Amino acid sequence: MDIKSIGYVGVEVSPLAEWERFAKRLLACHVTHRTTPDDQKVLALRLDEKCHRLLLLEAGIEGNAFFGFELEDASALAEAKRELEAHGMAVEDATPAELALRQVGGMLHFREPAGYRLELFHSLQNDPEPFVPARPMKGFRTGDLGFGHAVLVVPDLDKSRDFYCDVLGFRVSDYLLEPNRRVFMHTNGRHHSIALSERQGFGIAHLMFEVKEFDDLGRAYDIALAEYPGAIFSTLGRHSNDHMTSFYIQTPGGFPIEYGWGGRIVDDATWTVSNVFGPSLWGHDRIGASPEARKAADVQREFALNHGITAPLYPDAGSLGS
Repeated sequence: MDIKSIGYVGVEVSPLAEWERFAKRLLACHVTHRTTPDDQKVLALRLDEKCHRLLLLEAGIEGNAFFGFELEDASALAEAKRELEAHGMAVEDATPAELALRQVGGMLHFREPAGYRLELFHSLQNDPEPFVPARPMKGFRTGDLGFGHAVLVVPDLDKSRDFYCDVLGFRVSDYLLEPNRRVFMHTNGRHHSIALSERQGFGIAHLMFEVKEFDDLGRAYDIALAEYPGAIFSTLGRHSNDHMTSFYIQTPGGFPIEYGWGGRIVDDATWTVSNVFGPSLWGHDRIGASPEARKAADVQREFALNHGITAPLYPDAGSLGS
């Protein structure tokens, strides 16, 4: 199966009023309002010319989510359905209402081994209105790389990884063994479009938005410090594997968003899968994590410090994938 990117994510949240200010003021998204045929209110968050990259559906119970993976066209979608059914997956075609909400040419959905609803689609529509960020900034790094990445909690890492790789066609970029097992997987040049974190529970560990300009990252962090200090989940830092400089902010929906700049590009011809010593070269103090997880991160950062581990910068990162 040839998945091009992760094109969109949808999440049921409540209430939308807090989300709108957060999405505009901190994230700088272009926000539009919609209503489904059954009067469900929807906020569509745009990061580029597409009609949405994140759909927020108002609901009494938060947390239900769906993840849209892009295929080339209707023929690729039909072939993907045959492949999934050959692996014993229960596949359903999208209803007209689901297609209208997602504004895609075609879509099917199924549940992967951990229980997440995955959607395969083609032809996500462009919005007729130009993309205008909610405050001055240079835009998000999307295009062929997709909207960003999603990290999901899974109970059985080996089972889930094998499904994403053997059935969906993702490739492992690298992995972590401590303090819990994590695997990072790519389907295009972005270092990871999907990552899996093995632990108890179910849900989104975080979503990532990547900006094109380093200064836009800094300005968003200023807003977080001044207006959302209690929502900062992880301080500004730099990752050891994708080399992203970022911070994590808790959203009104209860899951964090990583807001980053400068991620590296994977070249499958030269890439070597490795066990990463820890998630960050510096920073990323996980204020919102458990004391045990925070202590483990301290040890890993100390390892990077004592060994002088560094990584190159990618000054042209903003232009890639746009």
